[in-house]
Amino acid sequence: MNPSSCVRWLVGGTLLFACVAPGKVANAQNAAPMLREVQRGLARYDLRGSKTTRAVVRLRRFLSQNIHSADRREARFLLSVLSADLLVLAKLNDDPQLHARALKAWGGSLGDLDKELRAISRGVYASVARDARHALRVVQGGDPSWYQISGPRRDVLFLLRVQNALGEQTDASASSRVRIMARFGRDPCASSDRCSEPYARFDKTGRRAVNALADLGRVIRRLQSDPHGDPFMMAIQGAVAAVKVEDSSTFARNLVLAPALKPIRSLALTRAPASTTTGSIDAVVAVGIEEIAWGFLPRVGLSASGEPVVLERRGPVLPKTAIIRVSQELRPVPQALPELTELFAEVIGTEAAVAIGAKPKTPAHMFTRAMLSARRAGVNVRTLVAKTDVGALSFRAFDVDDSERGQGVQVYVRLGGFSVRTPGGTQTVPRVRDGSQWRFDWDELSRVTPARRKVSIRYMSGAGLEVVLGAAFKLAHERHPLVLALR
Repeated sequence: MNPSSCVRWLVGGTLLFACVAPGKVANAQNAAPMLREVQRGLARYDLRGSKTTRAVVRLRRFLSQNIHSADRREARFLLSVLSADLLVLAKLNDDPQLHARALKAWGGSLGDLDKELRAISRGVYASVARDARHALRVVQGGDPSWYQISGPRRDVLFLLRVQNALGEQTDASASSRVRIMARFGRDPCASSDRCSEPYARFDKTGRRAVNALADLGRVIRRLQSDPHGDPFMMAIQGAVAAVKVEDSSTFARNLVLAPALKPIRSLALTRAPASTTTGSIDAVVAVGIEEIAWGFLPRVGLSASGEPVVLERRGPVLPKTAIIRVSQELRPVPQALPELTELFAEVIGTEAAVAIGAKPKTPAHMFTRAMLSARRAGVNVRTLVAKTDVGALSFRAFDVDDSERGQGVQVYVRLGGFSVRTPGGTQTVPRVRDGSQWRFDWDELSRVTPARRKVSIRYMSGAGLEVVLGAAFKLAHERHPLVLALR
């Protein structure tokens, strides 16, 4: 078989020739002379001229003849896939003239072409025909079936869709990119109790996003590995500016995701009455009276081989944590902790986004010491972290106010309850007895605190930090910043 006389399409990394092995499809030497001539002319698509659309017309006329069945099957394949390719390329290039010429050459409707592609999706032609049919339906607005189809058309459309989706979010953070990428992936652990790395540590949305990143890496490798190029791929590389394999490879290598962790046990944190999230966080610090636990949140990117990996950081990556012992005796007046200041400045880094939380039974003055340590290191901490009832990390943004005046609704956390100051006066919310124990009355706090207002929280140094953070998560509103007054 002479490859130069055949049309080549790339399927799953291997080249499929329109004139394949004898016994499956008619050999080019036995095909009608006109069919061989058409095959030779399709080595490269002519998108600007009429050479390729004339080939479509010639194939239609060829099929109108009563010819040998093997030749007829090959001609149907060439006609339908070629027509679909031209229509797909017209859409991708936003070329209405090419679309009109291709549809006229086909001589029927898009519905007729879809039925013909489905009819020939058998045997040696199945993969290419299904790939072409799927591509045609996607560019016409149909729902993509990324994981049911293989082929370069599917790969190109997947790459374009991912690039366009991320490109629409020019300031997207690593966490918001997760939500975008999750739309293109599937959960590899959905049907199994056992989940491999790097998927095992992430929640469902995170796993879907990482799966899409893995697919993107495979797509780039397949597009780079085509040594000959089928006519569709050659047309893509030459005509669609958005699909340049080298540029796409750089785009994929630079894509970093911040998937949310599934519930973790290794980091002890106080519970949050409500679950809220914020932007990308680099590291989490859990403050205790005797020790401080910390760890970087995982970031996922592509390795040199194109596989998704958890990127290395300068310290432990959650769910792994490191412990810092509070070695010095704590003075009554809160001051920066040398160990924590060094961690912020030398390990986590001054440009990092850090969230601070508390271990259970930690006094509130430890939060003040942690914030002073961050300030001395030049780290601008503006996020709180706690755990939801199911153990997932929950974040809340806040501002700092060192003045005595307070802002908006002022809540003061005492050992025996809350004081809430509003324009209408001050109300006290004492603890209530629950059986043999006393507890803070969260329902009453919510009732007396005006909704959707800026909340400023102050606290006694000996109050429980768990209560301070609980009030912060419960009372803050997305549109009105939470303010914490350090004491």
